[in-house]
Amino acid sequence: MKSSSDDELTVSVNAVTGAEISLDTNVKDLTISSSGSNSNVVKGITANKVTTLELKGAQDLEIEEVIGAGGLAKVTTVSGGAAEGDLTLTLGGTTIESVVLGDGGDDLTIDDVLYSDAEVSTGDGNDDVTINKMVNSGTVDTGSGADDIVLNDLLCDR
Repeated sequence: MKSSSDDELTVSVNAVTGAEISLDTNVKDLTISSSGSNSNVVKGITANKVTTLELKGAQDLEIEEVIGAGGLAKVTTVSGGAAEGDLTLTLGGTTIESVVLGDGGDDLTIDDVLYSDAEVSTGDGNDDVTINKMVNSGTVDTGSGADDIVLNDLLCDR
């Protein structure tokens, strides 16, 4: 674990299966770097002031905490373009404005309405995207790849 300033923190995970991350109220930019020979699973994150969540590293990473809710309720930006491994994430809440994922075969679930003009890009891997609720003015770009997309309940003009 290392910190480059009072409001930025990088946490490295390697061979974790149920990690809990709890941060003080100063941290606004959290980076999680995933490494090792097996997938890493972060079960919960309490980071009440974090607005930017950056994901990187060569190993697969699953975050079980809903991004945009609970302990990550203030996140507006998810930056995972530097992630080489597969990411498994769930987005929810109305604060998320921008999500960029890497070129791995990501598994993304959008469980609740995002910011009205949210932009989501899953990169060029073979992604699985499930949209349970999303407003009609946001965009989801799955890039190239053999993607599976499931649309459940879109909030459109009715």
